Amino acid sequence: MEEMITTQFNGPIPGSSLTNELGNNPTERPPKFVDPEEAYEDTANRLTSPEVFERVSVASELGIPVELTVRSIVFSGWANGRYPVDVMYLIYGPLFELTMAMLDDKGVNYLPLAKRREDKEYVKALDLLSEIKGMQDSTDEARDKVSGEEETDTEMMEIEEDKDTLEVPRGGLMGRAE
Repeated sequence: MEEMITTQFNGPIPGSSLTNELGNNPTERPPKFVDPEEAYEDTANRLTSPEVFERVSVASELGIPVELTVRSIVFSGWANGRYPVDVMYLIYGPLFELTMAMLDDKGVNYLPLAKRREDKEYVKALDLLSEIKGMQDSTDEARDKVSGEEETDTEMMEIEEDKDTLEVPRGGLMGRAE
C-alpha cells in the first residue's frame, strides 16, 4: 500500500518548472519553422529518407497503425521545437496521406487507423434516434391517410403567395427604413 502512495507522489514539485532557467525547454524558444509548408517539406524529407521509411515500413508490417506512427513523428517535431503546435496539426493530414501512398508504392500491408473502442452510450442513442424517427414517419403517414388528401402544388403556391402579402414592419431593428 505504501508503495502505491509513494509512486503517486513521485514527481516534480508543483511550480518547480517556474524556477528553471528560461529557454531550457524547446517550447520556450522560437520554433525553427513557422510556415506549415516549410515544416511539411522538412518533415516529409526526413520521412522519405531510406532509414526512417524502413522503420515506418517495419512498424506497419508489425501491425502498428500508420495513424499512430505519423502522429508520433509529428509530435516529436513539435516537442523538439521544430514547429509550433498549430503547424503540427496542419501538417499531420498531408504527412499521413504521404506515408500511406509510400507504403502502397512499396506494397507494404498496413492498418491506416487505430482501432477505437465502441461507445455503447453513443450506439444506444443512435438506436433510440432511429426508433423515434421511425415512429415519426409512421405517424406522418397515418395522419395523411386519415385526412384523405395530400397537399397539392396549388395549395403550396397559395401558401407562398400569402407569405408575399404579409405586411413588413416599418422602423425598428428589423423593419425597413424609409
